[in-house]
Amino acid sequence: MRAAPRTATEHALHTIWCELLGTTELGIHADLFAAGANSLVATRALGRIRARVARALSLRAVFESPTVAAQATLLDAAAPEGPARHPIERRSASLAPLSFAQELL
Repeated sequence: MRAAPRTATEHALHTIWCELLGTTELGIHADLFAAGANSLVATRALGRIRARVARALSLRAVFESPTVAAQATLLDAAAPEGPARHPIERRSASLAPLSFAQELL
């Protein structure tokens, strides 16, 4: 029998993995790699997890904990990430001077 998500974190992870694997028949204790995941899918999942849960997993953690339930436990124990980083815009309209090495090119 397929175990349904119990927590908000499990629900978010379940949604992400179902989207990536193209299925709705994924239990929280199912091995994601047996269900069709691979390293490329796992890498895509990491970006979605970071965006939706505001916490990050390493690729290693995904391989060592290949179930939704195990990953949710890791994420719940992790500290939330800080606010999103955005590039700082230049105040000056002029370009920065070239370095010596850049001038030689």
